[in-house]
Amino acid sequence: MEANPADNPLLSTEYRIPFTRIGAEHVVPAVRHVLQEAREGIASFVASTGERTYANTIERLDSILEPVDRVVGIVAHLVGVRDSAELRDAYDEVNPEVAEFYAGLAANEALWGVIRAYAETEEAKSLEGIRKRHLEKVVRSFVRAGADLPPEKKERVVALQVELAKLRKRFSEN
Repeated sequence: MEANPADNPLLSTEYRIPFTRIGAEHVVPAVRHVLQEAREGIASFVASTGERTYANTIERLDSILEPVDRVVGIVAHLVGVRDSAELRDAYDEVNPEVAEFYAGLAANEALWGVIRAYAETEEAKSLEGIRKRHLEKVVRSFVRAGADLPPEKKERVVALQVELAKLRKRFSEN
């Protein structure tokens, strides 16, 4: 694992993605780094108190998830255009972790509680335009991913999402 995340080109936030500097050896440490930061960000997010607003709820959730989306998107792109056994192996190693992270969002009772509580506020009900649409999509994605299911069914959904991610990856390789 890379000692310093600042040395990992996958974690660069430059406008231009440094594709030529990204190697298979960067994938696992970068993905695990952004997943850990996102987990910590979500824990802090759900523990925060005070009045919920669009900015400190929906926008904050987006900002927590954006690095994961960016890094995983770059890796998936590289696997599609510059495939190698090493790159594929690195992606295969972290792909189940990524799937479990995303599936676990809807299974996270505290996170869903924050989103649902904000969606029921007067501010949320008075949103218009793109903010209203975005909130609707966030709530719908949680519901569709099983946020309202009982805990044992949520666990099953997470397990199925991880298995599905593995199967999708295997299918794309064939």
